[in-house]
Amino acid sequence: MEFLNLTTLPLKKDFFEKLSELVFEMEKKKIDFGVVLVGRRRMRKLNRRFKGVNKIVPELEFKKEDIEKPTKRELKFFQKEISGEVILSPSYIKELALREKVTFEENLAFWFIHGILHLLGFDHKDTKSTSFMRKKEKEILKLAKEKGYV
Repeated sequence: MEFLNLTTLPLKKDFFEKLSELVFEMEKKKIDFGVVLVGRRRMRKLNRRFKGVNKIVPELEFKKEDIEKPTKRELKFFQKEISGEVILSPSYIKELALREKVTFEENLAFWFIHGILHLLGFDHKDTKSTSFMRKKEKEILKLAKEKGYV
């Protein structure tokens, strides 16, 4: 896992490594990917540019085939060959955690897990796939809490 923190928040790579290994263990699949932590402004810009929505979101993910398109070269944060990138906005995730009355670490873990599951092929395009993905997220987050990662 590649890691790039473009924020002033002192978040450690180790937190994300433990969670990603847990996801890979539970899903019996492993990929090499990057994690990028960005500020609110950059997240809004990325969402507007690549998803067509002018608002901030907690998480975006881009698979290798998306990153390598000439129109998306600015998404390639890492020189190494990777399967995709999970981009998180920790400051926005912190705001959402306050609203949802959960800890910042729990919400950060949730959105990170959500992004990895997307890179592994999960989606929430319809009721059935959404329900299945939410169940996976809850299972993994519960185990992460039990292991003391969150």
